[in-house]
Amino acid sequence: MPQYDAITFDTQTIERQAFNFDGPLLASFRQFHDGRIKVVISDVVAEEIKRHMIPVIADAKEKYINAVKKVQKFNLISSEASIPDLISLSPEQIAENRFFKFISDIDAEILPADPVSAAELYRRYTASLPPFSTNLKNKKHEFPDAIALLSLEKWAHQEGKRIIAVSGDKDWELFAEQSHLIDVVEDLSDGISKLLESTTGLKGLIKAYFREASEAYLAHGDQLILNFLNSSTDEITIEADGNSPYEFELTTYSVKFLSWEANVESPDGILILESKLDLVRVSVKFILEAEINGEFLLSVWDSIDHELIPLTGSEEQVTETLEATAIVDFEKEEDGSFFISNFELEPSSVWVDFGDIDPDASFYGDY
Repeated sequence: MPQYDAITFDTQTIERQAFNFDGPLLASFRQFHDGRIKVVISDVVAEEIKRHMIPVIADAKEKYINAVKKVQKFNLISSEASIPDLISLSPEQIAENRFFKFISDIDAEILPADPVSAAELYRRYTASLPPFSTNLKNKKHEFPDAIALLSLEKWAHQEGKRIIAVSGDKDWELFAEQSHLIDVVEDLSDGISKLLESTTGLKGLIKAYFREASEAYLAHGDQLILNFLNSSTDEITIEADGNSPYEFELTTYSVKFLSWEANVESPDGILILESKLDLVRVSVKFILEAEINGEFLLSVWDSIDHELIPLTGSEEQVTETLEATAIVDFEKEEDGSFFISNFELEPSSVWVDFGDIDPDASFYGDY
């Protein structure tokens, strides 16, 4: 396995983490502060991350203010209650502050686009070399990727470094295939894990922990891992599919995990993300049986007024097998054993087929 000296990522990698810079996975970058491993980010990517944060922050700010107004309306809090200073900042200011605090926390270096050769950029564009594709419609949209990747490659060449880049973008992958200085992986956990050396023995201990936990669960109904999983269901976003003679909208849902299996035998089933004297942070892939309850609003289309008319509600329940990844912190006891000190599922979106979605029986009355 090649030895890497630096790590980078694209915008979508951060977006998939819901811009949660204090979450366990992105916070793992802090271990590289002042260390041998450098975190480097193209300024093109840095600006794009901030730009993508702004509508997310604006939406959260609007929902917060509306919620405050609603509880004030019902006298649940004083009408004189002030909105915190943070919310008084613009979404652009909040995005700028949040992002650069993250950059400071992980001691990342932002690479300017200036050193990128215009001649090299033009050569790749005209010859349709990665990251430019042969699709003429897409080529103009690939300039930001090209500038980002060429600036990263130039930095790696000047510094004598090798970079692992985290991206699910096919163009980044194609660029890396012809680069001797950049390799691309799709998964952030995998990227961080590849930077850490000598983790084979430690990974074996974590595997053994989950094997023993699985045996205890199957033999005695031990609920420890299941309880941790069910405390993290807020990270699962359900997207609904189904069949109905009416227009339907999933209004609320709940997820309850019924059983679990840690996929510890697959190559990326357990990845070491951070290792200190008293703490080990890992990502663990799970196969989960989940009970999902959904409440739907059923409507019909009014062809005269050209709008949906709400009719009634419907409640549906399905059982699905899901795959999910958890970030788990283990602390070490004096005797060398481990215990879980923190457990969080990575944010994920799951499509669920609820089958036939019909009105509740009460809708039909006595008919």
